[in-house]
Amino acid sequence: MELCLKLNGLIGCKYRKWLALFFAIIEMVAFGGYYYGFNALVPSYKALGVFNSSCGDTDCSGQDKMFSYAFTTWTVTQMCLITGSGYIMDRLGLRFLKIISTIAFSAGTLMFAFADGENGGILFPGGILVALGSTSGLSCNIQVSSMFSRIQGFSVALICGAFDSATVITFLVSKTAPKIPLRTSFIIIACSSLLVGLFMALLILTQWSSQMNELRRLEAEEPSLETGSEHQRLDMLTDPADHMRKIINDRYPSLKKCILSLPFCLSALWIMFGVLRFSYFLSQMEQQLNYMVSGDKERVGKLQEISSAILMAGLLLSPVSGFVLDISRAHSKKKLSRKLNATHDEVSSDELYWTHIGSLVPAYLLTAISALIYSLIIYIRHEEAFYVAMIILVMMRSLLFSTLANFTLSAFPSEHFGSKLNGLIGCKYRKWLALFLAIIEMVAFGGYYYGFNALVPSYKALGVFNSSCGDKDCSGQDKMFSYAFTTWTVTQMCLITGSGYIMDRLGLRFLKIISTLAFSAGTLMFAFADGENGGILFPGGILVALGSTSGLICNLQISSMFPRIQGLTISLISGSFDSATVITYVISKTAPEIPLRSSFIIISCGSLLLGSFMALFILTQRSSEMAELCELEPTAAEIEPSEPESIELNGNRPLDTTLDPTSRIQRLINGRYPSLKKCILSLPFSLTAMWIMFGFLRFSYFLSQMEQQLNYMVSGDKERVGKLQEISSAVLMAGLLLSPVSGFVLDISRAHSKKKLSRKLNATHGEVSSDELYWTHVGSMAPAYLLMAISALSCSLVIYIRHEEAFYIATIFLVLMRSLLFSASVNFILTAFPLERFGTINGLINTMAGIFGLLQNAMLQLGPEAGNGVGILTAEENMQKYKKTSAPKSPRTPKFQSKTWCLLYPTHYNINGMSAD
Repeated sequence: MELCLKLNGLIGCKYRKWLALFFAIIEMVAFGGYYYGFNALVPSYKALGVFNSSCGDTDCSGQDKMFSYAFTTWTVTQMCLITGSGYIMDRLGLRFLKIISTIAFSAGTLMFAFADGENGGILFPGGILVALGSTSGLSCNIQVSSMFSRIQGFSVALICGAFDSATVITFLVSKTAPKIPLRTSFIIIACSSLLVGLFMALLILTQWSSQMNELRRLEAEEPSLETGSEHQRLDMLTDPADHMRKIINDRYPSLKKCILSLPFCLSALWIMFGVLRFSYFLSQMEQQLNYMVSGDKERVGKLQEISSAILMAGLLLSPVSGFVLDISRAHSKKKLSRKLNATHDEVSSDELYWTHIGSLVPAYLLTAISALIYSLIIYIRHEEAFYVAMIILVMMRSLLFSTLANFTLSAFPSEHFGSKLNGLIGCKYRKWLALFLAIIEMVAFGGYYYGFNALVPSYKALGVFNSSCGDKDCSGQDKMFSYAFTTWTVTQMCLITGSGYIMDRLGLRFLKIISTLAFSAGTLMFAFADGENGGILFPGGILVALGSTSGLICNLQISSMFPRIQGLTISLISGSFDSATVITYVISKTAPEIPLRSSFIIISCGSLLLGSFMALFILTQRSSEMAELCELEPTAAEIEPSEPESIELNGNRPLDTTLDPTSRIQRLINGRYPSLKKCILSLPFSLTAMWIMFGFLRFSYFLSQMEQQLNYMVSGDKERVGKLQEISSAVLMAGLLLSPVSGFVLDISRAHSKKKLSRKLNATHGEVSSDELYWTHVGSMAPAYLLMAISALSCSLVIYIRHEEAFYIATIFLVLMRSLLFSASVNFILTAFPLERFGTINGLINTMAGIFGLLQNAMLQLGPEAGNGVGILTAEENMQKYKKTSAPKSPRTPKFQSKTWCLLYPTHYNINGMSAD
């Protein structure tokens, strides 16, 4: 915070406001919306062979459509995700968003640099990053207009016009392409944007958008208007700005009120149709030009270049929209001042509000006229008509976004966006909607990569990793797919600590947005993997694995809204994550009719929409707020009156239910682990880490060696191997069906443990040692660990039987083991450690499991029989960890372990010394 304040005052406002405007315009011209002029680059990318595979036998209309689809994907995705950028700006700060958007823009530009015939599909994620990064940067730079109170509209129009004029970049790149390769040009743009963006973020912009306006107030007093006109003196008497601010704040106290208002609906409809008209014109430009000049390729190329040149004129035309907006606002301000002075401030708030926002009507009218005129002119099949239509399009685009920015600043309170998302949906509906959507999201966009084996035949048909085939067989190709899967899972487990840290430090919503973007980008890479660029599966799978697992961690926080069935809720969400293999199964079955590319693009877009909705409207900013949300608004079912529980001890003495162990346990855990270091150096952390390490190794090794195991089982019959891979994917879908088993085991064990603790506290009048309370509390996880260990051992033994039915049974045991493995570990962390450290501890444990999982690479070199032997050893190791978890060696242990555990492991106990209960 101290650093932020120092940076704010590094450059005085007297020079800063003009320097800020200058750099904002320069940055937007050089590194703004250059993707809107992408048509000028199409011939250059065609020369590189991008999307050549979409050409038919007679023409290349399919290739043209791919470029159009790419542009549409960029613009639509950018508009869908820009809400998240606004949220980040309001919650995490202007500087933070500027840095993130600069990095995204630079990364996307680098993808443009390396797009060629072999990996043209990289244009899709690259364009999304460029579009989202540049638009988010524009949102940041627009805040510079707050430093210019009198010409705010003009400042906004200039910056938006500069953003439009960035098409000069594509024009210059296309013209210099013969001498300067595209790759070199885009690398220069990426590096330069990084430098200028960081300079803007650190030295020009402030930490918060509201501070931009405060900087202006620190400037020297402006000259008085004593010698001005009568209208100016009137405005000085009653300035309506403060009056209007109060009216707007009272009118829209929450985001929900803003969204359900008439101005919001009108503005949303306006921008929806305006963006549709603008982006549709650009995406169908090549088709329109071919129609206009009857397919003359030379004239089409010439007109595309000229259109890029005209689009550069956005900066030149922006003063028109700026003057329209500022003159209208000045007229509205004078009108309001007269009303307030004439009536001595006795004017209805509705009249004042609608007069205030009515100042934008002339700009809206001019936008509508521009859109109508160019839509009519484009019918004329003549080059001059096309030029006129382009000029009017630039005018319309400048007015469209300048007016939107000014309308948002004028009609709604800026401080509410983002900060009131928690209250948008009441808890009565939110908790069940959250659970439903979390399950749907995890099934549709969860761990589908665990069913990747079902897609191997389809990718082999596309020629992926064909170069690894030898002269006699393709075992090298099979190993490449196994290495890819191992890389995804191990990297995801190693990096998941970062996700936990982000959740604990930056918030639940931020992690959800980042994980959604990663998942969507990775899925797009799956879509464009083929024989020429099969290596893209490695980074794509890492992004999908890391994004989906991070999304799972976020969705698991929903269990806090269901304290009575938290175990079942966690198991349902984890089980639905496992069941996402239904996606790969369905894709593999529909692959002949629906190409892999189309399927994965649909998944990518769907995950982006649902993930963004979950982040903004379902999850809270902090994980601890999920439980607090429903504590403030309990449902009727949760607060219905009931008789106090009466439990008898020693025959007739009733149990005093006032000694509820929950609060005491929570205080005990917080006192026992005051720091992260204490958590990491504790026995429970070591036990659960070892548990996850061996359990994850057994699970992931089963999947990565599946094809090798199946070839061993059916003696290399390729047809039967393919059939068994499909069936294995179908069985893995049963994770959601088996999840209630682990959920009920966990909840029943916890309920039994809670009752046991209540009896102890009542029997001893609360005088129970903290160690005894703690170990009885965490011991409730032991039955789930035991069931998981038995499942792992059964799976490892059954797989030795070389029969198809044995393989099905082994896969079912694997699904049960997987459900218990992660459900029990999450519940254990929530039970044994402070809630605010959940993300970091969970991430650390998974990272350790990921590093340990690297052993798979060595185990894959073993034969199936030797590998199965190692699997049995890992399962046996889990049984040993169960013994340690259920019966820790401590002097106090014999006094509070149950009779069942003593019978299982009598050597650990002196049974005669056990307490009576």
